[in-house]
Amino acid sequence: ENWKAPAGDWLRSFTIITQAAIGPMLELHDRTPLMLRPAVLSEWLHGSADEAAAIAASAPIPELAWHPVSRAVGNPRSNGPKLIEPVC
Repeated sequence: ENWKAPAGDWLRSFTIITQAAIGPMLELHDRTPLMLRPAVLSEWLHGSADEAAAIAASAPIPELAWHPVSRAVGNPRSNGPKLIEPVC
């Protein structure tokens, strides 16, 4: 019962849709976020399950880059832009 927003208020939430990682991303994790182009986002959200699956399956694999970051990233109490700064 604690998760319900008060009457008339919005409950803001989000979900990260993932897919199997491929290529260099496999060095970091076996899953990667599904990243859709803005042009297909509305169709993916409002289409049928089959249409959404087809869009996800045909989504281009983005070129990603990464660098080491502080171990503070793993602490849920840590917050702020410093968490994405590279460490040597």
